[in-house]
Amino acid sequence: MRSYLSDRMGAALLMAPLLLFLVLAYAWPFLGVVKWSFTLPT
Repeated sequence: MRSYLSDRMGAALLMAPLLLFLVLAYAWPFLGVVKWSFTLPT
């Protein structure tokens, strides 16, 4: 059970940067639009 858990942790650590990159790549234009809309009124 412990080895299974450590394998899961290793897989999660390997997948985390890829998942973070995918989320950032998907959310970056949305963040840019939000930032632009905030800087627009000033």
